[in-house]
Amino acid sequence: VAMPQTAGQAPLARTVAEATAAVAAGGGTPLIGPAATREAVRSAVLDAAVVHFACHADGDPEDTAAGRLLLADGDLLIGDIADLRLESAELAYLSACGTARGSADPALVDEVIHLASAFQLAGYTQSVATLWEVGDVFAAEAAAAFHRTLAPALPAPGPLPAALALHHTVRALRTAAPDHPWTWSALVHAGA
Repeated sequence: VAMPQTAGQAPLARTVAEATAAVAAGGGTPLIGPAATREAVRSAVLDAAVVHFACHADGDPEDTAAGRLLLADGDLLIGDIADLRLESAELAYLSACGTARGSADPALVDEVIHLASAFQLAGYTQSVATLWEVGDVFAAEAAAAFHRTLAPALPAPGPLPAALALHHTVRALRTAAPDHPWTWSALVHAGA
């Protein structure tokens, strides 16, 4: 899913190239711009083992259940995602800002309610997400490196080594820009 233009948001020019790289690495059907509707996305994830979202995300640190991915015709809410029951789901790559950010409420600091965990509730055994805002250029470069690293394992049986692929990706990004930890340290993996 790629949303280069979203009403009321800054353009994300690199999202189309990012989604294209993800599809090239693992196959699938891209939903770009106006095609990335709530219904089209919900329908596509029903049979997708791997999904990649390159779009804006939004949330409320006081109400983490209000987290959402911004799509062409509205928001895909945490509850919409968590309500799905997916049998073939394995990896959700969420290249959107703050998709692993939890609550700012001290009473809920140990709760794990965010977009990445919603995808896990839906059935994805693994998710890659961000802890805070990341730039469009960095997000596209990180996603391309991740998918290149993961691609050889896609046809193999068994769980995808997404954690290892992210580890190698983050190490390479850290080596390239050791003085920019606010970029590469935003990426996290959850799941098994």
